[in-house]
Parts: sequence; C-alpha cells; structure tokens
Amino acid sequence: MTLKQALQGIFQFEIADDTLEKALADSSLAVTDTYVSATHQQPIDLCAAGLCTILITTPNVSENGLSIQFDTGKLRELRSGLLAKYGLPGTEPEIKTDPVW
Repeated sequence: MTLKQALQGIFQFEIADDTLEKALADSSLAVTDTYVSATHQQPIDLCAAGLCTILITTPNVSENGLSIQFDTGKLRELRSGLLAKYGLPGTEPEIKTDPVW
C-alpha cells in the first residue's frame, strides 16, 4: 500500500486526490512510497490530524440537490485522538482578535 492509500484509509469517506497529495507533500512524504508501519505510522497519523483541520474548516457544498457536509465533531475527535496518541495537545488554538471598533 502507498502512503496515499494509507492516509485515505484513515477516513471513512473519499478525499480528493489533490487534497491527499498536498497534505502528504506538506508533511514531506512521497505519495507513492510504500507504507511501512514502523516507519510511517506516526507521520501518516500526524498528516491525517492536519488534514482533519483542513476538512473541519471546509464549507458545506450543495449543488444540484447533492449536499456534502463533514461531521466536524467526529473530525475533531479523530484529530484529538491522533494527536493524543503521540502526546501532543489535541485542542485547537484559541484565536483572539481585537475589536474592530
């Protein structure tokens, strides 16, 4: 199995090839490398955690009666679990802004 297939396998729904390939490239992982658990489990899990963040912030899409909406609660749980597995904080950063007026 390739790293791309291993990353896709973490999710229970199809993710666009371009999205998977960019996530792997951003993590300095080669799409076509063969997945070896001892070497790639942590990098793929952390890549998936990053991908969860992207999917959480993706707007809902509706077109021709078809609607795509991600369960952000489940994606947050998955992200937190993957990060906790390696002792990393699973909370999302708090964004503080100053009032405009």
